[in-house]
Amino acid sequence: MNISKETESKVRLLLQQNRKVEAVKLVYDTARCGLKEAKDYVDQLQLPTKNTSSYKPGNIDDTILSLLAENKKIYAVKYYREQTGKSLAESLAYVDGLPQSRKQGTGTATMSTEIDKIIQQQELSSGSRQKQGNSFLKLCIVLLVAALMIYFIFFR
Repeated sequence: MNISKETESKVRLLLQQNRKVEAVKLVYDTARCGLKEAKDYVDQLQLPTKNTSSYKPGNIDDTILSLLAENKKIYAVKYYREQTGKSLAESLAYVDGLPQSRKQGTGTATMSTEIDKIIQQQELSSGSRQKQGNSFLKLCIVLLVAALMIYFIFFR
């Protein structure tokens, strides 16, 4: 996708202001691409990318906690789910319990070991279940963004 540095900085600014729909619209208008491509581009700027080769115990938890600190719980759940292959309910429960477990001082090493095991299992498995789940989630997000764009364009 051909996006200028100036447009990319405007998109990042909109994301910092929690104005994702406007960021997607800016990319959509500027790059003259499809809505899905624009949304994927914005998501790529917004979410940390999966890189298991540089995985170190605690990085997932630190990333989740930083997303929670920015009031981005949905992205924290999505990030944990992509990293571990867990279900949405399991990911939500983990993200909800993480700040509490850190406050109580429960074994961070134990959590990191558990995450290591999950990632190893995920790398060994085919991953088709995760791909299907991710496709469904992406479809839902695209539909939500489209509905929001229609709302902002026609009803404002």
